[in-house]
Amino acid sequence: MKQIILMAAIVMAAVSGYREPVSAETVDEIISNAEEKTGLRRPVFEEVELDEVETYSTNKKVSRQDSEYWKKFDSAYIYNQLSSTEKAIWDDLENQCIMLAVCTDDAESVTATIDNGKLGWTSDQMFNFLTLFRYEHPQYWFLSNYSTYASVGNTCYVSCTLYQKFQNGTARKAVTDQFTQKVDGWMNQINACTRDEEKVKKIHDIIAQNTTYGEVEAPDGGRISYDQSTYSMVCLGKTVCAGYAGTFHMLANAAGLPTIMVTSTSHAWNDVLVHGYWYGVDVTWDDNETASLPIVYLYYDKSNATLKDGNSAHVLESIWNSYVPALKYDSPASSNGYSYQSPYFTTTDYKYFIVNANSSRDSLKAYPVESRSGAAISAAPARVTYNGKTYEKAENPINISTTPTPDPDPVPDTGTQKNGLVQASNGSWYLYSNDEIQSSYTGLYCDTNVGWWYVKNGAVNFDYNGLIQNDSGWWCVAGGRVCFDYSGLWSDPYVGWWYVENGAVNFNYNGLIQNDSGWWCVAGGRVCFDYSGLWSDPYVGWWYVENGAINFNYNGLIQNDSGWWCVVGGCVCFDYSGLWSDPYVGWWYVENGAIDFGYTGLVQNEAGWWYVVNGQLDFGYTGTVNWNGATYRVVNGNVVF
Repeated sequence: MKQIILMAAIVMAAVSGYREPVSAETVDEIISNAEEKTGLRRPVFEEVELDEVETYSTNKKVSRQDSEYWKKFDSAYIYNQLSSTEKAIWDDLENQCIMLAVCTDDAESVTATIDNGKLGWTSDQMFNFLTLFRYEHPQYWFLSNYSTYASVGNTCYVSCTLYQKFQNGTARKAVTDQFTQKVDGWMNQINACTRDEEKVKKIHDIIAQNTTYGEVEAPDGGRISYDQSTYSMVCLGKTVCAGYAGTFHMLANAAGLPTIMVTSTSHAWNDVLVHGYWYGVDVTWDDNETASLPIVYLYYDKSNATLKDGNSAHVLESIWNSYVPALKYDSPASSNGYSYQSPYFTTTDYKYFIVNANSSRDSLKAYPVESRSGAAISAAPARVTYNGKTYEKAENPINISTTPTPDPDPVPDTGTQKNGLVQASNGSWYLYSNDEIQSSYTGLYCDTNVGWWYVKNGAVNFDYNGLIQNDSGWWCVAGGRVCFDYSGLWSDPYVGWWYVENGAVNFNYNGLIQNDSGWWCVAGGRVCFDYSGLWSDPYVGWWYVENGAINFNYNGLIQNDSGWWCVVGGCVCFDYSGLWSDPYVGWWYVENGAIDFGYTGLVQNEAGWWYVVNGQLDFGYTGTVNWNGATYRVVNGNVVF
């Protein structure tokens, strides 16, 4: 079937003069060359002994800037179908990956600890989880296709192993700098495009133009190969389908196009969401790599049925069961097979995106993506004729990047233009602008009717708890909502603990703040976990702080820039004058809470009278002392009467 379609397209092109027909290459050669490109290697998963497990740990925290940079390449599609326990494991692994992407620590693997008494996973389920994690995070190019697990009782340790060469932190950081520089340059080109489909084509072509198909072995051994990682494509310019698909996944998500990488037992390609509709894209098979026809669009924006037609390489393996979306339509962007045709057309009032070219499976549909006259998109006519073809107005698509099954009735049709936050019948809330869901928007959004909420990829994220920045500052968010009624300490896993006042981080606050765990010192709004010493608060006084928290068990002497101070139960005792003992610095004379280094004379406590020199009790002195007009005999610092 593909041969007939493509041959007809080439003949029509030759007749019409649309494009020069291919010269020496036949249609059969194009397809057979593509179908030989099935270089996906089955990931290796082995059980190891507990003493072979290497757990990466660090006291460093992932910064908000680093988190946002690396997570922009993520897809939320699989993640949002996980349980809360699975999400916690997923997050743990990703946080380790982000840290290894930005630091020079040596590490063999990223490892998560699983309570298998709670999850009850089999080894196959562990393998599937790690495989999905790696496929969904191609930006962490240093992860190899080798993973392990170890068990002791109900506790399991699952690990994704780094390529041996890049277990060295210095070597890894050097390549990461090269990797991000190349990716950032491509993203500048992609983000210059304004519409979804234009971005998809740009990503498709960038990858094909910068890649040669071929295997790339790693020095680690035959079963571990660089061509299963985006490293081979981005840094080496040579890869197999895993590198093509991983790079497409990475660039598309960063461009605001929800995308997943999917696999058969031998091949990898992508599903991408374009204006609310899912399509399949296989850049590997479209990279024809001939002088006369370097790139084709035979496997571009296709349905599942078309991708699988005549080959088994696009039959999904079982790991994707229940996860992936349905790909119903073929886009007209690739309807002639080898050259690209824009799926957009313009009328007087609207710009439309043509949803499907396979009218044999469904009527032709077009979705209005832009109003040209100021009229509401919802007011677009039910049918529109363009270039001799009649298109039905496509149903208002929803951002289904977080759910495998589209809502059949996403938003009640009120007949008015949708802007702001609108609830779908499935309970989800979506951000609209001129009737179109803003799937590329992530951040805080204020709706005058429902307030401030955290939106991710166009949908309110009710699972989010943490701190989010906008132009007005940093805000605490619980269950997706900005908490304007909250004042107190607030924790975020990426940026740490901060003092929040009426929902916003107060960067001007310096003092002590109480929460359920104790009292904490705050400077510039941030809890100072790295601080130990005396700390002043205008309302609660001076206290001894250890690792950011008041130590109510401390009794002794503490030094600061103003001197040495006596502390009881963590509090500086400004009302105390007399002798004071500290197990580390000895006995001293304190006046109004501070050691008086200028005092020399006799001081009394419950044990007697003592001789003090420059504030310190002098246990080494034996002799006489003249004090207040009298002479006293002193033995080992103690006055003998």
